[in-house]
Amino acid sequence: MTVDVLGVPVSGWRVAFILVGMLSLLLFIGVIFLMPEVHRTSGAHRTYGTETCGLNLADELRLLRSYFTIPSFVVILVQAVFGLVPWAALSFLIVWLQYLGLSDLASGAVAMCLNFSCAVGGP
Repeated sequence: MTVDVLGVPVSGWRVAFILVGMLSLLLFIGVIFLMPEVHRTSGAHRTYGTETCGLNLADELRLLRSYFTIPSFVVILVQAVFGLVPWAALSFLIVWLQYLGLSDLASGAVAMCLNFSCAVGGP
């Protein structure tokens, strides 16, 4: 599939890349206009003119540091770091299947079935 982007022919995976980028920009615009930020009721606020702009950087860092004093948060964070390792290794699944002797089509079909089943029913 070939598409002209600003007069330049673009084909293959680049079409999907551009499409996802454009959809992301649309989502960004939707979030900006449809989801107003809820103002905090406590903490230091800075103002520019008449508009409240939230906490300053030092307060944000203090709040971030306070999360690390919650033991369950630290456990979840550490579990997430180690839990990502097998999923990162699965990024090489197609190459591994091809190394085992499966054709490109069969390797792609296996990877597609894995991704589809994860999307439908979870890992």
